[in-house]
Amino acid sequence: MKRTSTKHALIYCFRYGSGVYGADVFDRIWLPYNSENWSQIRTDNSVDNDNGFKVPENVMATASVPTDPDAHMNISLTGLHQTSRFYVCLHFSEIQELANKFLY
Repeated sequence: MKRTSTKHALIYCFRYGSGVYGADVFDRIWLPYNSENWSQIRTDNSVDNDNGFKVPENVMATASVPTDPDAHMNISLTGLHQTSRFYVCLHFSEIQELANKFLY
């Protein structure tokens, strides 16, 4: 524990390792959102991520796809409090050659 003043203290609870995504210039933490009905895929090809978000290339080279190709992918978020708010920013990258060239 480190004291910052006589009334406040900082307590070390846990630490996220920089791990695979240590190349993030903004030190963001990237965690996959998985479902039992999804499979994870990745590519070794170079992925274009040239935009202001500067998402690490190894993040953009991974994806989840539905196990059933006719199924939808639903994402559900639940906060700790009823007034919780989320800022969601989805990043898309074509890492798999699609037969019909369509994104639904």
